[in-house]
Amino acid sequence: METYRITRAELDAEGWYTGPLDFGARLEGHLEIAADLGTVRVRGTLEVAGRIRAGAGSGISAGSGIRAGWGIRAGEGIRAGSGISAGSGIRAGWGISAGWGISAGWGIRAGEGISAGEGISAGEGISAGEGISAGEGFGVFAGLQRRLSDWSAYARVVAKVRPENLMTGHWVEPTPAPAVEAEAGSPS
Repeated sequence: METYRITRAELDAEGWYTGPLDFGARLEGHLEIAADLGTVRVRGTLEVAGRIRAGAGSGISAGSGIRAGWGIRAGEGIRAGSGISAGSGIRAGWGISAGWGISAGWGIRAGEGISAGEGISAGEGISAGEGISAGEGFGVFAGLQRRLSDWSAYARVVAKVRPENLMTGHWVEPTPAPAVEAEAGSPS
């Protein structure tokens, strides 16, 4: 599968993509976004047959939906006006936000919060540094591709507070990172 790349040269001053790729149609390949671009914005739907990968310091924002046949990964945030879906996992260094639903064949992980106007579903676990919230009347579903006996290990829902509408999965509070002590003689 061919890999298409977005660099700073294809963005305007506000981060809007102005290059030659047509995001009005499905991109038959992978999409890589260079590091340190901030939020890369596309109008309409961003849909690729393979994976979407934005480097450290880069995020993704689409006016409509974001869809990948494989996974979606961003060093910063992932935001869509409508839905976000991936055949495998979704991972963001910052938050993940969708006007509609969020769906992943594997897991969903965000350094900050995860929010959707509709439901959130994952074949495995869902993890957020902050909260996880689905739209009013919609649920949060984790572990949909796991045996019930495996939920405590693979269908974990990790957030500071148990999602109000958690329908499936095994909720746990995040564990704090262990303190690192300074070595003797080194500045603290």
